[in-house]
Formats: sequence, C-alpha cells, structure tokens
Amino acid sequence: IRSPMALASCMVRLMKSRTSGSANRRSAVAPVSALTGFTLMLPQSLNHTSRWICGDTVTGHTHMGRLLDLISARFIQLLEAIMVLMMLGMLILVGLNVFLRIGANSGIDFAEEIPRFMFIWLTFCGAVVAMKQNTHINVSMFVHMVSRPVQKLFYGITQALVLVCGVYITYGTAMLHDIIYQNASPVLQISTLWVYGVTYVAGPALTLIALANLVRLALGRVTDQELAEKHEDDPEELAARELEKVGRELAAAEEALRGKSGAKAGEKQ
Repeated sequence: IRSPMALASCMVRLMKSRTSGSANRRSAVAPVSALTGFTLMLPQSLNHTSRWICGDTVTGHTHMGRLLDLISARFIQLLEAIMVLMMLGMLILVGLNVFLRIGANSGIDFAEEIPRFMFIWLTFCGAVVAMKQNTHINVSMFVHMVSRPVQKLFYGITQALVLVCGVYITYGTAMLHDIIYQNASPVLQISTLWVYGVTYVAGPALTLIALANLVRLALGRVTDQELAEKHEDDPEELAARELEKVGRELAAAEEALRGKSGAKAGEKQ
C-alpha cells in the first residue's frame, strides 16, 4: 500500500467482499436451518400423535381410549334409561289393565301387547348392560381353582363365544329384515321391526364389547377380578361372619348375666 487513497480503496473492497460473503452464507444457511427446524419438529409431532393413539408409556392412557370410554359410558346410560322407561311402561300398563278388569270388568287391548314388546327391549338392553359391566350370572367355582393363565384361556373362550353370538344375531336379523318389516302386530298393526329391531342394537353392541375384551386380554389389561368375577359371597367368608356374629351375641349375653348377678349381689348386701 503506497498511499492513503490506496489504503482506503483496499479497505472498501475488503468490506464489500465480507458483506457479500456473509450474505451468501446466510442464503446458504437459511434452507439448512429451516430443514433442521422441520426435522426437530417432526419427531415431536409424531410423538404427540402416537401418544394420542397409542397412549402415554407412563400412564398407559390414550386420548382415543378416553374418547371411546366416554362414548361407551353415554351409550350404556342411554340403554339404562330405555330399561327404566320399559319397566315403568310395563308397570303402568299391566297395573291399569288389572285394575280395569277387576273394577270395571273391561280392559285395554294394547295393554297386553305393548308390555310384551317392552319386555323384549328390556331383555336385550339388559344383556348389553350386563355384558359391559361384567355382571352376568356365572359359575366361578372351578375358575378360582386354576392358575391365572388358565383363567385367561377361559376368559378368551367366553368372549369369543359371545363375539360369535353377537355376529350371528346381527347377521340373522339382517337376513330376516324384510320378513320382520312386513309382518304386523296383532293388535296395534305396527311393523314387528319396532319390536325385534332391538337386535340391531344388541347384536353389534355385544360384538364390540366382546371384541374390546379380547383386545384388552391380548394387551394384558384384564384384571384379576374380571378373570374370576365373584357375584356371591364365599361360603368360608359367610361362615366366618356368622361365627363372629354368634361370638358377639354370646359375649353380650354373658355381659348381661354378669350385670344381673352383680345387681343381685348388691341387693343382698
């Protein structure tokens, strides 16, 4: 550098070269940084989606599972409300018909037909609710004697049989749909589809419940209480409670006798 002007021009060229280089580097780094940010966000979004579907590894609960549980609970509540209405309808109609026959020597024709239809709805809706709540009558004497793997086997066989029955009920109703629809009830002359159409509700519901139980069994989420449900008290527990009750009664009787003997001794003194 031979003069101040040459030095100034050299510094200007150097600054321009640095500015253009940094701009080129920023333009080259921008796509890379965007791709890096997308790559970092992608596992987080996939993790959130997998947790929504498959559940959290810590808690074991899923958003989808909670949604299905909510829908199932609302459906069971609806069936329970239908059962209550059927019971009230049967009680009112049968009671009214009996009162009219005894008091007025007359009756209502449809009061004999509708309670029968209500009883059919009550039976199938009750079967679905009992299946969901695992409150059907069962014989668990032999189940309590075997090991847990054998209990799982029995539970799987039971749910598979219910699954087959639910599919068969749904398929049979669909096959007989036209015949059921064309037939009319004797008194009200309504389509019997309003009566036997309850199998369109009970059949798929039983199928889905049994299928869900089989999936839960495969995932190991079936509890010991479900495998060997006890709807009645154990005879040994009943005997122990009776012995405890008798012991309390004997102790109370002895205490009363001691009190009476002490009172008599005080009177003599």
